[in-house]
Amino acid sequence: MRNTPKSTAKENKQAGVAIPEFMISFPVLLILLFGSIDLGSLLQQYLLVQHAATVGAEKIQTLPSITSGIIADCTSPDNTENTTDVSLLKVKEKMNSVLEPASDKLDMTYTFCKTGVVGARKIQVLVVADYKYNNQLFRMDGARLTAKVEVPYFFEG
Repeated sequence: MRNTPKSTAKENKQAGVAIPEFMISFPVLLILLFGSIDLGSLLQQYLLVQHAATVGAEKIQTLPSITSGIIADCTSPDNTENTTDVSLLKVKEKMNSVLEPASDKLDMTYTFCKTGVVGARKIQVLVVADYKYNNQLFRMDGARLTAKVEVPYFFEG
């Protein structure tokens, strides 16, 4: 028969340390896990908003013509959600189709305005989305996601 060595006093003192260490570190690990999930969801929504602005800019470039008076200057204080023109409504529909998967999490506002000097005008597509999804751990509702894209455009009149 073989003799097994008995445990020393030092080993007996460290035997019960693992459970308190785990109880202290477990909430920190949970916060890191759920925080990364929330941040990933917010990043996904931001990428959708950026993609919608890009798609809107591409759609604007395919429009045959927009009258210069329909779109206000970006420096003007009244350049709010101006989607009354039929061609701009088509752009808004296209952008809404991109943002369809996130429609329950975002409140969107679209702004189209003119930038640049008279000869080389550009249209600025601005999408502002308020993140309103608050069922997660960190409650990131109220975060404002903004995407701005400028494209060259030649206006009528």
